[in-house]
Amino acid sequence: MKRAVEPALSETVAPAAVEEEVSEEEEEETETEEEEEEDFQEYGRPLIKPVFVARSNRKTTEERAAQDQLEREREERDQAQIAERKREATAKLIDVIEREELEQEMAVKASLAERPDDTDYPDDEVEIEKWKLREMVRLLRDREERRLAEEEMQDTARRRTMSDAEIEAEKAAARANAPEKGKLKFLQRYHHKGAFYQDKVDTELLQRDYAAPTGVDAEIDRAALPAVLQVKNFGFASRTKYTHLADQDTSRDDPWAASDVSRPTGYKRGRDSQSSANGDKRYRQR
Repeated sequence: MKRAVEPALSETVAPAAVEEEVSEEEEEETETEEEEEEDFQEYGRPLIKPVFVARSNRKTTEERAAQDQLEREREERDQAQIAERKREATAKLIDVIEREELEQEMAVKASLAERPDDTDYPDDEVEIEKWKLREMVRLLRDREERRLAEEEMQDTARRRTMSDAEIEAEKAAARANAPEKGKLKFLQRYHHKGAFYQDKVDTELLQRDYAAPTGVDAEIDRAALPAVLQVKNFGFASRTKYTHLADQDTSRDDPWAASDVSRPTGYKRGRDSQSSANGDKRYRQR
């Protein structure tokens, strides 16, 4: 009977003890919370509990600090090298710019030195008269150019009102009134008149007959010479064989060139074609 009562008593006592333990834990939690709130109010942030690290375990921190120090030193060296390169590039650029400016200045001075003297001479009567003459020539030249331009415009307007038959008749009349060009003699040397600049237009020079014979061509008539002498550079090593190809027969005299001649099979036109054909058994007469 006693044994049955003891477990019942223990069961009734156990819940009370559990409640006491729970209340103690709650009190501890509230105390820690109050301490954290006090720390936050005092320091502005919650304090972290310090953790002790043994000396043997502090090597990793030292290595990290040393590595960070090396990285900082490397970055400082790189920055110093970059700054030095920038200074060198700036110095080179300044040298190049100064050299170019000096060359330009020297070129300008050289061009100014080569420029002709255009200083006016207001007190020199001779220079004033020369200037008046140049100005008069310029005015006359401008007036002549304007006159020619107006005549060309009037002629263009006139021809636009003309018919095709009238234009052809005008061209025929111009060709009939044109001066006849000189005709070259037989085997006459041709000289190109060339193009040369002239300050003054010489009408006599422009109207000269450039087809007229000169030198030996004016003294000798090669058309009256024998046919053997009607060549260029006769008697010299540079003489020509023909005068021109218009009077030469350039067709081949070879009968094998005729289209109506039958050729043996395998014939090849050439220097030894006939001999090779005679020597071949296929072309022998049977």
